[in-house]
Amino acid sequence: MPTCRYDGRGDPGRFITSYEGHMMLYTNSDVVWCKVFPTTLVGAAADWFNNLENGMVDSFEKLTEMFVGQYVSNSVQQRTSGELMAVEQRSDESLRDYIRRFNNEANTIPKLQQEIAVMALMNGLNDSEFKRYLTRKNFQTLAAAFNKAHDYIKSEELMKTSSKNVTVGKGQYQYEGAASGSGRPRTLTP
Repeated sequence: MPTCRYDGRGDPGRFITSYEGHMMLYTNSDVVWCKVFPTTLVGAAADWFNNLENGMVDSFEKLTEMFVGQYVSNSVQQRTSGELMAVEQRSDESLRDYIRRFNNEANTIPKLQQEIAVMALMNGLNDSEFKRYLTRKNFQTLAAAFNKAHDYIKSEELMKTSSKNVTVGKGQYQYEGAASGSGRPRTLTP
């Protein structure tokens, strides 16, 4: 039977969703769902259920309505796709880090509207080659935009790596004995 527990704290809607998921594994009987429900309650939530008048509950739907109503103040505010407009790339943030942070935020939105999410992604980007690319294209999903961002991330990281290699290669080593022909490298001091 269900392993989830509710003590009067936390989002009641999430608890109901978890409870329903567990119960669907065993039965679809409304009566059984109502009889098992109080076994998942502890503390203040168990006290609330035990204080219900006999005969008040005639269906799981009614029980759910009463339960969520009792603990509505604990409900988590549902986030919307529009809230992603506030996620902006920091001046010192790499494209990889921004995409990761943006994706983490997007994953907290239950009914994510893809077109708004893509627009928010583009809006939050610093002026860059990737942002200019996005303005020319019309991505319908965040996944498609992320896939293209991956190409730009690889390119950005390759450019950083290759520019470090070029810096390392310039003037750090000089062949000792170039005039004498010994050919041993030595480190130059700045």
